[in-house]
Amino acid sequence: MIAWESALDYFCIKARENAIDFYLIGSVSAAIRGVNIVPHDIDVIVDVRDFWKAKTVFNNIITESFMDGLENKPVSCFGRIHVNNIFIDISAKPKNIYGCLKIEMLCWNGYIIKAQTLELLLKVYKKNNRYEYTKAIEDYIATFTV
Repeated sequence: MIAWESALDYFCIKARENAIDFYLIGSVSAAIRGVNIVPHDIDVIVDVRDFWKAKTVFNNIITESFMDGLENKPVSCFGRIHVNNIFIDISAKPKNIYGCLKIEMLCWNGYIIKAQTLELLLKVYKKNNRYEYTKAIEDYIATFTV
């Protein structure tokens, strides 16, 4: 198992054991589908209640303090943990953690994982001029197009 897979596997185990509801965004949400992208970190969104639970669960591997009340940010809380040389950014949104995002249920490594859609991720990468990631997603989508 490569580093990001091992880190995600560890996070999934702990999340399941502690009933932490989460979904993935960013490059890892493409990589778990098989898109030719190697994530350098893992981005996780949780509910605010689960954010504080995560702080307790991962207390021994926190690398950036868990903070709340972030003003002018798209999330209300943020913290970072370090697992197998991979940073996992844990952000929280109050109330409806899914907001207007379209989320898909995916099976990865025996887990059912919620992740943002490839269409949304592609839109974000295009907007941010992430050409390599955009091409990787477009190539992956093209393999399913007849």
